[in-house]
Amino acid sequence: MSKARIMVVDDEESLRKFMKIMLSKEGYDVVTAPSGVAALEALKTRSADVVFTDLMMPEMSGLEFIEELKQVQPDAECIVMTAFASVDSAIEALKLGAVDYITKPFNVDEVKITVSNMLSRRDIQAENQRLHKELGHKNVLDRFLGKSDAAVQLKEMVVLIAHTDSTVLIRGESGTGKDLIARGIHALSDRGD
Repeated sequence: MSKARIMVVDDEESLRKFMKIMLSKEGYDVVTAPSGVAALEALKTRSADVVFTDLMMPEMSGLEFIEELKQVQPDAECIVMTAFASVDSAIEALKLGAVDYITKPFNVDEVKITVSNMLSRRDIQAENQRLHKELGHKNVLDRFLGKSDAAVQLKEMVVLIAHTDSTVLIRGESGTGKDLIARGIHALSDRGD
């Protein structure tokens, strides 16, 4: 399994270096950016699992960056860091998609635990989606009765077709299970949710 990638976006170089050292020691792949603009450019080539961002930065504020980040990479977990904490800015950051808010100077252990919990939650959600899809796969095809070679081939074809981005025409006599096949293809497709 690959290391989680963390991006630290802050105009303060010493903080970026400190965060990179601290999080690298925890086993994460850490990249830094001096501004929201630079971070967005870096995210075009490689995504990040967790993004730390300062609120007060030149060129683009942290709030503007979060808004753009969620357009580019909606699944990134975003944590806001700021020395100028206010309830209004925290609420606005959370509304825009940040999942946590820490004030500078921050507790190192708190940052480590926050990242660990975030990544664990993300992994649990991904596993949940995978199991849901797998369970849906079994249930959908189990509703289609038949053990003949033709029925087995049809089920295999449903699985193959579901992973393509093609239009499918399902033909057959009334009562042969065309609706079950259509539901099976949909449930197994990337658009099944």
